[in-house]
Amino acid sequence: MEGSLLLNVVNISFFIGLSILMIGLLLMVFESGIFNGLVYSMKKLRRNSKTGEILEDLDDIDDTPDDIVEAIIRRRSYSMTKPFLITGGLLFILTLFAAYFIF
Repeated sequence: MEGSLLLNVVNISFFIGLSILMIGLLLMVFESGIFNGLVYSMKKLRRNSKTGEILEDLDDIDDTPDDIVEAIIRRRSYSMTKPFLITGGLLFILTLFAAYFIF
């Protein structure tokens, strides 16, 4: 009974730590601006197509910067990235060690 409870605690802690770590990594990817080139290319494709010209007149979705350098340089910063990475990483590593040494 006691071993089963401890195993459940380690398993749940592992998944919580992994989830927090994945959220932190996702925020880090968005912070790096890796999708800015994709946004710029879609905007350019939309402006160069006939349908895009019609849609551009109907809505104001193209509020991103016109200059590619400006679009790439502009990066978002999230205040929770480092805490998510540190907390998730520590919990993930601690549960790995706990699972190895206990079981």
